[in-house]
Amino acid sequence: MLNTTFPIPADKVVLSAPIIAHDNKALAEMLKIPIDSHGFFLEAHVKLRPVEFATDGIYLAGTAQGPKNIEESVSHAQAAAAKALIPLILGYVESEPIVGVVDPEVCVGCEFCVDVCQFGAVSMEEVESKELKFLKELKAKINPALCKGCGTCSSECQVDAIRMRHFTDDQILAMVHSALEEPATTSDPFIIAFLCNWCSYAGADNAGVSRFQQPSNIRNIRVMCTGRIDMIHILEALAGGADGVLVMGCHPGDCHYIAGNLRAELRVKFLTEVLSAIGLEPERLRLEWVSASEGKKFEEVVKEFVATIRKLGPSPHRKIPVAKAIGE
Repeated sequence: MLNTTFPIPADKVVLSAPIIAHDNKALAEMLKIPIDSHGFFLEAHVKLRPVEFATDGIYLAGTAQGPKNIEESVSHAQAAAAKALIPLILGYVESEPIVGVVDPEVCVGCEFCVDVCQFGAVSMEEVESKELKFLKELKAKINPALCKGCGTCSSECQVDAIRMRHFTDDQILAMVHSALEEPATTSDPFIIAFLCNWCSYAGADNAGVSRFQQPSNIRNIRVMCTGRIDMIHILEALAGGADGVLVMGCHPGDCHYIAGNLRAELRVKFLTEVLSAIGLEPERLRLEWVSASEGKKFEEVVKEFVATIRKLGPSPHRKIPVAKAIGE
């Protein structure tokens, strides 16, 4: 603070010993729980779920999470024990109805869904082949008690063998088509925004409650996680006449489903290259991170994106009403 060097007289200097994490990689892979860059176990949320993992039924406490003194470790352990007692006392665990369902007739057993699931909800099982009775085939199976309903596995499945209850492709595309049916003008950009339920959708609500001024030519579509946003959803919106598509999710590290937003980021980056290849400006697709408390940022992002689309002009796929076209 003083930006100067001065001596401090002392009889003894004690250096605190560092706390280094054990090699927890094998245990983390076995239990399907994350570890941070220092090797310590990573909690589901530093404020909302500090003693839990995203995988239900597994808790952490003390220096398993990071360096702590004895008092902090005891308090942490008491919190974890209290949390673990809740399902034991109740005698049951409530499960969300939004879960993935595998169609075994379509599944090819590639195991890609197993790799992308952060909760260990997807496993492979051997089933008897219908064509050759003496052969066994690998098929994916989703445990509804472990599935959190992010939908990342459904979007990543290359053969569309996984269907998300209450957020099926047909339901999401129906919302896209419904938004595109609204009358368009040649002057104002028409934008479809895909918002994750936990952060950006709440951020949009925050912007509305705070009465922040924002363009009205944007239609929001809620999904549980940006990981659920399939490339076909975005392409269908652009092909149907949307001038731009805005994807908003949780900040990296804050995703309610651990890494669903990062899978969405990879898809958006790939799609920007696809848009360039088919003759559409890549700027018509944008990805942003907006938390539930960032209503002001939501307003600013929407305004910036609308201004960008206005400079680009209407999409070549945009449908102009017949009456408007005749009037011009």
